[in-house]
Amino acid sequence: DLVGYLLLRTNKEGRFVYLDEVPLGIHTYLDEIAAKDFFNGRIGYAVISFDRGGNVSFWSEQRYISLDEL
Repeated sequence: DLVGYLLLRTNKEGRFVYLDEVPLGIHTYLDEIAAKDFFNGRIGYAVISFDRGGNVSFWSEQRYISLDEL
């Protein structure tokens, strides 16, 4: 009964915070970021799945992008 995913992104302090909800079946996500969004030169993402009952999974492995990669 999986419904979708919650996307998390690091904020300017480096903490993961809610970014957006993505429905099941969507496999890509476009995020507009600027240099001011990075913490110590990098920005991180993680995903949580959720079901109809409101249950959520553990976070996925975090992935980071460095400012140098852009």
